[in-house]
Amino acid sequence: MSTPLLSPYQFAIAAHSLGHHASEGRTMKSCAMLASQLCRALTVEVFGCDDGLPEAAAQTLIFDLQRTNANAYAARYGKRTPKVQPLTLEPDTEPLTPIALLKCLQCIRYNCDCGEAIGEGLRASLTTLDAVINVLRDYVIDQLPEYNKAEWFIDSPSHTI
Repeated sequence: MSTPLLSPYQFAIAAHSLGHHASEGRTMKSCAMLASQLCRALTVEVFGCDDGLPEAAAQTLIFDLQRTNANAYAARYGKRTPKVQPLTLEPDTEPLTPIALLKCLQCIRYNCDCGEAIGEGLRASLTTLDAVINVLRDYVIDQLPEYNKAEWFIDSPSHTI
């Protein structure tokens, strides 16, 4: 198994997209399902004003994952931990779709698996990332036509009450 040092762009687009999807449709009285579940995974208040909390939580999580990737890379190859680059994007960068974000975060997760090379704080970030990945995976599956066509409750033909 190799552990590449992922690009700052990959982390920046992940943070931007995660913050976008966690904020989209979030108001004081309602919240879109994907946004509410991502807010819960990020431990951010689900209902709220446009206060930037989901974006800040996404930035913090992804920055921790960038540090984790650097530690994993250093541990894997016996090198000094590389300096973590700031997360920057062009202001008009379009966010990734939920499917593309899921795949991006799965790539990050795979390349942050470094066993004992990280401390508890960064390990907690991996747990949060796993929760975010699960939310996105459920969302993507829920959008599939085959999933929508399947019966919600399946009963045997001979079952009677």
